[in-house]
Amino acid sequence: MHHDIVQQSRVNPYVNRPAVVSELIDVFFTLVPETASAIFPRGVFRAWFLSASSKSSDDLMLMYTILALSTIFSPKPEHKSLGAQYASIARFACENRRFSIQLVQSRLLLSLYYFSTNNPNDAWDFCGAAVRAASGLRFNVEVEKTEEHYLQTFPYGMNRHGYAECRRRTFWSCYLMDRFNSFCSGHFSMMHAEDIFLRLPCDDSSFESQIEVQNPFFDVTTPPIQNHIWTVGPMAHLVNLATIWGDVMANIYRSSQRRAPSSSTSFGTFYEATSRRLREWNSSLPKAYTFSTENLRKATENEKLNTFAMLHTVYHTTAMKLNRYIQQANLTPAQLTHHVSAAHHHADALLSIADLLAARRSSLPSSPTSYGVKVTNLSSPFVGYAVVSAIDILTARTSVSSIPNRITSIRGAQTVLADLAVIWQSAKTQQALVLDRVRDLAEVTTEQGAKISSRFGSFVKHEGREVMFEMRDSLEKTFPRDFDCIYG
Repeated sequence: MHHDIVQQSRVNPYVNRPAVVSELIDVFFTLVPETASAIFPRGVFRAWFLSASSKSSDDLMLMYTILALSTIFSPKPEHKSLGAQYASIARFACENRRFSIQLVQSRLLLSLYYFSTNNPNDAWDFCGAAVRAASGLRFNVEVEKTEEHYLQTFPYGMNRHGYAECRRRTFWSCYLMDRFNSFCSGHFSMMHAEDIFLRLPCDDSSFESQIEVQNPFFDVTTPPIQNHIWTVGPMAHLVNLATIWGDVMANIYRSSQRRAPSSSTSFGTFYEATSRRLREWNSSLPKAYTFSTENLRKATENEKLNTFAMLHTVYHTTAMKLNRYIQQANLTPAQLTHHVSAAHHHADALLSIADLLAARRSSLPSSPTSYGVKVTNLSSPFVGYAVVSAIDILTARTSVSSIPNRITSIRGAQTVLADLAVIWQSAKTQQALVLDRVRDLAEVTTEQGAKISSRFGSFVKHEGREVMFEMRDSLEKTFPRDFDCIYG
């Protein structure tokens, strides 16, 4: 078996299976989330990929990695059986290579592959390995600040400017994956924004043309990106938002682990500053990236749906976390009411986005790479995490009379989770959580109060007010209950 893998790792897969490789590279650029696939300039990279020209060992390692990941997203059944084989070859190659851009990219994409196949330990390991290699290669600074400044030839048939942007985007993809993988699972991030001295990623047109672009440098304070800088792409706005998200989640993580509560003054200062950063980020989005039905349609047509959906789901989820996870001992009743209301506002907004994503699905034509199967193109696992966060908030305490409407409001979110569950095991788990919560809500309206109270919640009635039902347990269990404004 080992001998076979060694032999296969030396063979250009395009030479052996040109039709399959051609199909899978199209799947990669069409269906894999843009935060991963957009690290390559599609035109020049695809031409390089689909050639029988001599490839280095590092090149072949990357090719097998991309093929393995693409089998996960492909709707074609015969591709599925190839995934484990390609992943084994790619993994073997990754374990026997020196640092290179191909190694960073291969480790990063294999992390995504293992996450989709319900192997979180390997996913976390490969993500960390990608970050370490990127750090070792000094991808956190511009190429002219490194020894690579003297390169005369560049990978994948790119020119100097194309390579500089590919290198940037590779680092930013590591940054995004580290930010979302770590904090969504309750861990701390490995990368420090203060150590990044890199330009923000450019727009796709400039990248495809491989022209020199002088984009603004990343600023850890995330000042608004000026709208007149049209060479700044959507990934740049996502990078800034992910930085705010990371600051919020790091503050929650640290505060929840401290023995002594933080002062109300320090949290108040952090809250006001972060709320301002979120408002400024949202108000500075170019018109083409603001959330609307028309922009959603365009993003779908342009195969940028995942980045577009991420911009808005991360924004609302960041605000939900900021207002939900707070030391309640520091809050007055009025402040607690404010934070609960704000969390509900952003949770409602997120479910509205899920409704539009679900409605959009029914009008989709078959994708050129779908082989007659309707493909939604929505494949970002963070969206599933965001949906559960919103439902957890909105169903924590509900008036009994409004439960039927609340169940109806969750249907779009359930459709989104069903689409994501085709690819991600995490979404299957989220599906089950939401289904159980919906069943519990439905039971509240039909069963006897005492029976339900002993199982999963309790009825609350104040004089002159509607009967409310309060769930006992939250869907999210990352942080302690006394640190939760919704369930505490």
